[in-house]
Amino acid sequence: MISSTFLTRIIFKIIKPFIFVIILIASSCNRTIHYRENASDELTTEEMQTLNAGDVILRQGFGVISEAIATFSKDKYPVSHCGLIVQNQDGSFSVIHTVSNALSETDGMQKDSLSVFVRDAKKNTIIILRHHLLKNDDVLVEKLTQQAELYLQRQIPFDNQFDFDDTTAFFCTEMIWHLFDNALHTNIFSVGKKQYHSMQFSAFFDTNTFVPIVNHFENNSLDENRRDSTAIQRK
Repeated sequence: MISSTFLTRIIFKIIKPFIFVIILIASSCNRTIHYRENASDELTTEEMQTLNAGDVILRQGFGVISEAIATFSKDKYPVSHCGLIVQNQDGSFSVIHTVSNALSETDGMQKDSLSVFVRDAKKNTIIILRHHLLKNDDVLVEKLTQQAELYLQRQIPFDNQFDFDDTTAFFCTEMIWHLFDNALHTNIFSVGKKQYHSMQFSAFFDTNTFVPIVNHFENNSLDENRRDSTAIQRK
C-alpha cells in the first residue's frame, strides 16, 4: 500500500520545476503583496500579551500565489507562508521570514514588524505556535532568535528551486527547519514515525511538537457557531 506521504513527495518532485515559473507569471500580474482594507487580519491586545520570541507565525496571504499554495498543500489549515517572531530591544515584536523577489522588493531573508506581517494576512488566517522545547527556556529562545538574526545578516536568498538539500538559499518552511535544526538540534519534520514534507505546513500542526498560542481559523469557527446559535434562538 502506497502511503499518502510517499505520493505527496512524488507529486512535489514532478511539479517542482514549474513552481518558479508559476510565481513569475503571477507576479507579472501583481508585483507586490496588496492588502484590502477591513480584509486583513489583526491581533488583539490579549493575544499580543501571549506571544514570545521564538514563536512560529503562519498566515494565508493575498494573491494568486498564496491561494495556490494554500490550496495545493492540503493542510489542516489553508496557510501559505510562515516566519519566526523575534523581540526587539524596545520590547516590540518583528517577524523574520524569507520571500522571493518575484513577490517582494527584497529577495530572501527580511524582517518586518509583526503588525506589517499580520496586515498582509487574510482575515482569520493567522496561526501562532510555540515549540514545546521553548516553554520556559529563555536560553533556547535566545539561541533560536540569534540564529534567525544571523540568517538575516547573511542575506540568504530565497530558494526559487525549492531544493531542500541546498543550504545556500531558503524557502519559508525550509528556513524554519534550518533554524530549529541548527539552534535546537531538533528535526521538526520528523516526529516519531511521522515524516512531514518540507513544502507543507503539516508539521506545525502536530501538537506533540508545537503548542497553539493563537489560531484565528478556530476562533472564526467558534464565532460562526455562536452566530448560528444566536440566529436559531431568535427564530
